Formats: sequence, structure tokens, C-alpha cells
Amino acid sequence: MTIPTVLEGPVKRLMELDQESVFALADIAAERVRQVEAEGWTPAHDDAHRTGEMARAAGCYALTGWTMPNDPPAMRYWPWHAEWWKPKSLHRNQVRAGALLVAELARHLRSAR
Repeated sequence: MTIPTVLEGPVKRLMELDQESVFALADIAAERVRQVEAEGWTPAHDDAHRTGEMARAAGCYALTGWTMPNDPPAMRYWPWHAEWWKPKSLHRNQVRAGALLVAELARHLRSAR
């Protein structure tokens, strides 16, 4: 599978329909790269999270910014130790949520093989 085969058509069409969505996807991709390179959250590391932790973390970050940063409803589902809870701006939290969800989706794809 090559990148042009997978992305070229959908990204080109999305640029025609909603250019900002493509910019948002680029932000999410850059955050995913940062997670792997700077934090060490590699695919092998992610594969150990089999009980929805990354999806729950994505949900928490997605909600943060719409509620107070340390609002118990968002933190109630935080899957890891509180020291890893690091909310930032609304945009940054949404990008983190997207990247965590991408990591979870990729984990599912790997586990299906």
C-alpha cells in the first residue's frame, strides 16, 4: 500500500470540499509523529493498550476546553496516572484527541492482521 493510493484521492477531494479539514488532518499527523518520536509512543507500545485506554484519553482531551480543564467529568475517564493529564488550549487538546484516536485505529488495524 502506498501513500498516494490511500490518500491522494480523498485528500484532493477534501481540499475541494473543506480545506480546513485537510489542515486539521495535517496538525493531527504532526502530533502523531511527535508522540512517536518525542514521547516514544510507538506502534509496539500502543499495541499493549488493549482495553480502550487511547480512545478514552482521546475522549477526555476532546471534551477538555468545552468544560473546565480539570473538570471531573472529563478526568473521570482518564485512563492513566494523573501526572499524564496535561490539557492545553482547545485547539491543542483537539489535535491530541485526534492523534490518540489515530493511534487507537492503527492499533485495531494491526490487531486485525
